[in-house]
Amino acid sequence: MTRWFSPTSLQFSSSSWNQSRFRSKTIPSTKYRHVKHYRLLKEIAHGSTCIVYLALDTKSRKLYALKEMNLKRLQRQNHMDWLQARHPKHQQQHDGIKRRRIEPFSPILASANQIESDILHSLHHDNIVEWVDCFEDSNNLYLVTEWVDGSVLVDLHHEQTNESDNRQDFSAHSIFIQLVDVLDHLHERNIIHGDIKPDNVLLTKNKQIKLIDFGSAIKLNATDNNSKNNDDGIMKKAFHRRRTLAFLPPECIKKETTTAHHDIATVIHYETAADIWSLGMTLYCMVYGKLPFHYSTNSTNKQMDVYHLLQNFTTVPHNNSPTIDPQLCHLIDQMLNVSPLERITLKQIKRHPWYLGTTTTT
Repeated sequence: MTRWFSPTSLQFSSSSWNQSRFRSKTIPSTKYRHVKHYRLLKEIAHGSTCIVYLALDTKSRKLYALKEMNLKRLQRQNHMDWLQARHPKHQQQHDGIKRRRIEPFSPILASANQIESDILHSLHHDNIVEWVDCFEDSNNLYLVTEWVDGSVLVDLHHEQTNESDNRQDFSAHSIFIQLVDVLDHLHERNIIHGDIKPDNVLLTKNKQIKLIDFGSAIKLNATDNNSKNNDDGIMKKAFHRRRTLAFLPPECIKKETTTAHHDIATVIHYETAADIWSLGMTLYCMVYGKLPFHYSTNSTNKQMDVYHLLQNFTTVPHNNSPTIDPQLCHLIDQMLNVSPLERITLKQIKRHPWYLGTTTTT
């Protein structure tokens, strides 16, 4: 959801970089903010409800990434998400329409956003960003993690000058092996990341990946199936949360296709399948440097536009290049199957010839 990376490692022209909204904003030395015992050195990323800073721990003198989440913005965003989840066919209204009054911040919201910290704190994996600290004040929630000196896996926000530039100078195979391993680590613990995309995968200088931004993550437990009101229980927990639209599988865009299922096993299957779809989209971006489809960002109903695109998404577009392994194309096709029940699973991915490296890799 946020772009959480070190922008200095990306290649921009001076003019485009100076005009970019993702450019780090260094705070003047005389105006450093301090939150707890952290000194905020500069902004390194931002989203609709949060800002991520490069922060110095004044006690240990170590650098960390500090995510500041504004409570009022979180309240408004969660309210809009709730309205859209209950009325998926009626997306955000035009500015002239009267809106409901947003109630003052509720402690329940803090508990909901504590999930990100709790999940991250419970995970220990070389390819997952490490949890450091979590605290709050009267206006904001704060999550502190390790700072990764690297770049996003694929920068889809920067226009390439030619098609050959779309291909990255690292092995898609070795990166994908790491992604599958970390995703398997999550799914074994019934944790769904919910927002797998290139922006949320950092690549270090030694080609190690770090999965970040667990703001859409959930942990599904068998006890969730005992909720008194299932419609407001596991299905709301699983499907009514923010994800990145371009990496959203069709079954999550058209919510009515899944709300008829209430047992936890079915929910887990759909959720893991959704992560695999997003992983397939990420692999496609690694190989081609772009999304497999294009939709208008100016549309008033982007979700339905993407859904209609996916309705006709019967064939994944591949370049007829001799350098692209046909087995790689086959794996992408299997991961981007529009039917979650027919989509390839992680176990099947691990047995695929391209994953096993029995063919020429890309």
